[in-house]
Amino acid sequence: MAYHTALDGTLNAAVAILEGVVAGPSSDWLSLPEEGQRVDSAALELPEDYGPRLFQGKPFTGIAYAFTRNGYCTSEIEYSGGFATEISERRWYVTGQPKVYVDGGEYTSWFSDGRIQRRGQRGELVYGLTTRDDGHLRELVLRDARFLDLETLSAMPATEEFQLLGAAIDAELLRTLQTRTDIGAVRKLRLVQTRVGADGLDVLASFEHLREVWFDGNPGLGLQEARRLERLRPGCVAHHVETDAPAPIRRARGMTCVSTGHAARPRD
Repeated sequence: MAYHTALDGTLNAAVAILEGVVAGPSSDWLSLPEEGQRVDSAALELPEDYGPRLFQGKPFTGIAYAFTRNGYCTSEIEYSGGFATEISERRWYVTGQPKVYVDGGEYTSWFSDGRIQRRGQRGELVYGLTTRDDGHLRELVLRDARFLDLETLSAMPATEEFQLLGAAIDAELLRTLQTRTDIGAVRKLRLVQTRVGADGLDVLASFEHLREVWFDGNPGLGLQEARRLERLRPGCVAHHVETDAPAPIRRARGMTCVSTGHAARPRD
């Protein structure tokens, strides 16, 4: 894909190129909102810290494209009245691999090697892998077991402190993670809003290196289960977080908020 940008920052053509040869015009665009324009994001202005973004002095409605200094297109984002709508968006790595795709209530993001990192539905994160900068996995969010990718999980080293969040995590899945992934080697584990109950205590006791665990908002894990786990696994401290404590906030787009992550860049 090659884009043609006019002097005023508007994009007026997208061309498909195959092995260095122009193959013709491309229709691979996000659909324009009513009365919208396509512009280079570098042409947008942000007079105030929290928006709206302006194009030629007016709140921008349309599709904004971000480019690197080398000309790679890294995002295509829908705006309305100067603000990202968060319902229509595409992002890419500079290699051309997809990074984020948002379409209405559906959201998917990928690691740079093509593995799925997150999925969201109807504004809720249903599957998510959170990593440190070194690639070590530190959190698994799972609210829909259909999206679980054990092959990806088994290939990822886990941090010593780990969090499992979501109602699709039960005792059976906990045992699978313990035996088939590096999660079984963690030293500190937090269970948040899972369906693990008393039937999962024996599984937790079999975590070879587990020294500390938190039960946070799990209907089947209370103070009684915390004390029982400490008896099953001497040397492991189990904490029970009160149910009225603030619950962690998880949004489908929590790690890539387009309203703050799409800053305009100058181009050469």
